Amino acid sequence: MSLDTLEVTEDRANLFKEINKGQDITKSLKKVTADMQTHKNPNLRSGSTVPATNKQGGSTNGQPKPVVSKPPKFELDGKRWMVEYQVGKTDLVIENGEMNQVVYMFGCKNSTIQIKGKLNSIVMDSCVKCAMVFDSLVSSVEFVNCRDSQMQVGLFLTYRPIQNYIHFYQWSAH
Repeated sequence: MSLDTLEVTEDRANLFKEINKGQDITKSLKKVTADMQTHKNPNLRSGSTVPATNKQGGSTNGQPKPVVSKPPKFELDGKRWMVEYQVGKTDLVIENGEMNQVVYMFGCKNSTIQIKGKLNSIVMDSCVKCAMVFDSLVSSVEFVNCRDSQMQVGLFLTYRPIQNYIHFYQWSAH
């Protein structure tokens, strides 16, 4: 199919003719003077045609949103141990951890987890006053947005990134 066989309407041809003017295309634009600019003329700002938007999702009376408590979770999901929303639990134990398993601990408070065996990695996210005791890891242990939490290594640890953390305590048996 060649360009000659395409039917081009007159409007489309005029549009391309104007686009192909190059620098001359801006010559037909009008100059905006200082009295037309809203940032230089306060009278134009008071008569705004843009309607004000109502902010939704924010608290209108200044009170914080109520804390939503979610059900605690302690289960093995595939190769990932999910430890979530545990409050005041000091008897959490993972027996016989395997090298391909990871532990993800999220939103826990005043809780302790003991991990026996060698795991791939551990992530503690948004926990407050929590502790973890583990034997060994293949990869890493991460603390993200945690406060006043502790870690104790029994045998071996290679890498431990810490992000947005307040009061980090670490003990090692070796």
